[in-house]
Amino acid sequence: MKKHITIISILCLLLISCFEVVDTKNNKPVTKVNQSDLTGVWKADKFSYEFSVKNIDGKTQKPEDTISLLLNRDGTFMFKNALEVSEDSIIQKNYTGTWELAKRIQKGYENQYAINLNSKNKLPLYLRFSFPIYKKNNQYELFIFIGDPDSGERIGLKKDVPGSLEKEN
Repeated sequence: MKKHITIISILCLLLISCFEVVDTKNNKPVTKVNQSDLTGVWKADKFSYEFSVKNIDGKTQKPEDTISLLLNRDGTFMFKNALEVSEDSIIQKNYTGTWELAKRIQKGYENQYAINLNSKNKLPLYLRFSFPIYKKNNQYELFIFIGDPDSGERIGLKKDVPGSLEKEN
């Protein structure tokens, strides 16, 4: 019963939170993108390792520094070393499945794109949501919150915008 109450609480917090952990001044919601632009390896940012993930629910384990999300052109994905918070520790697992590019359904964000992950294996609760896509300079960014977004417990994944290196040179 306690587990169900915790899950419901987390869902409520996710639905009503203000998402201030995302830098809205510098990160622009992505309103135009092709699925092929998003394929490739997304790597976790420095913040994901140094702050949020080592302190989830008061646990002090530091995860492997190889958290990444591979989005393939054929619509499959592999999330490598995704975090799973258990009652006494943080463990890391690999997840596979399919992904899709979708429009956000949240009111006020209908023009923004998001990534949805689907898997035959049970994904951790925090991976079952749509992840809005942002762009900062020449990188796409995803913010995957673990629990309440206002807590700052998140994994940030980044991927270079295709062609951005050629434009800089």
